[in-house]
Amino acid sequence: RQAIGGHHLRIGLSIRFQQFWEFEADSLTLRKEVRHLLLDGFVALFADSEVANHADQSCAQPPGQRSATAAIPSLHYPVLAPLGEALVQLRRANRAHAGQDFAEPAVERSSIDALEILELEETDPDTVRFESDATLEIPPEIFRDYDIRGRASQISKALAHAIGQAIASEALDRGMTSMVVATDARESSPLLREHQVQGMFACGIDVIDAGTVPTPMLYFACHHLHTMSGVMVTGSHNPADHNGFKIMIDGETLCGERIADLRQRISGQRYHQGQGSYRVTEIDSDYSKAILDDVLVESPLKLVIDCGNGAASVIAVELFQELGCEVLPLFCELDGRFPNHPPDPSVAENLEQLIAEVRARGADLGIAFDGDGDRLG
Repeated sequence: RQAIGGHHLRIGLSIRFQQFWEFEADSLTLRKEVRHLLLDGFVALFADSEVANHADQSCAQPPGQRSATAAIPSLHYPVLAPLGEALVQLRRANRAHAGQDFAEPAVERSSIDALEILELEETDPDTVRFESDATLEIPPEIFRDYDIRGRASQISKALAHAIGQAIASEALDRGMTSMVVATDARESSPLLREHQVQGMFACGIDVIDAGTVPTPMLYFACHHLHTMSGVMVTGSHNPADHNGFKIMIDGETLCGERIADLRQRISGQRYHQGQGSYRVTEIDSDYSKAILDDVLVESPLKLVIDCGNGAASVIAVELFQELGCEVLPLFCELDGRFPNHPPDPSVAENLEQLIAEVRARGADLGIAFDGDGDRLG
């Protein structure tokens, strides 16, 4: 623990450093990015520790160019979040190369995933305060029956911050103290998450960031990590320029009057005040294990899986392979622009490529997911 400008900051890392040095060439770009971020943060705080000594010279800057004072802002939430996301992606890449020398040994899992990459306690208030001289605009039409959703341009940074405050305050009123957050793959999702989470911090909620995952994994994480509350930043099955928030508090998915109550809370600025904490965790392995323990495929199937470049891309192919299926992936790379077809499998024309692939490959079944992986076609 080190005092920084009158505030205390503690960073914890619980993955082995050698995993960064041993990734294959196809992970090189991401590996270098993560290493630079790690070095910028850890060398600044622990310049005399063994952590700094693990840095190889290919990432090191010339002496004198690393200023501890200058590097401190990089440890605030806007960098911690993408760093955690990058580390989770590395972990997924590691599993994709199962059987390599650097694969993790089997370990007994605790109730909370062993990969609790970063934890931020007693964050600097300057990093969680959103300041704006503009009047907050609250479009009433985005407060819908089952979620808060509209065009991403309708949800300003200030409004995302206020929505985070309203959700956190409602959760605290119900006795909840921590929430899981996650996003889909849309290009607007990281920014909305950042300001939503900062609003939650300002109210005193502890945030567990599950990164980019499908909505069902967010709900699973809420139960598995015993928060029973969470927020999914997603535009669901809507076009790429839409986005919003699906909300669960104390085991209840908010809808109807509960969504309207959040709007009223924002209008009246009825918020709690406090100081939250932040950590990143990966839920992939526990989610897969829960399904594998519960589902048995009677006979092997040949499947074409169309993730539509949505959030299901992070888990669907690997999960169905582990269930014993032969999987032929179609558009299973994350791309929040949805370049191949709109992310709505309930529209027949969005299934044309999947149908053609099933016929061409002689598959038993074709499955299409929507943008956040909670609809099937």
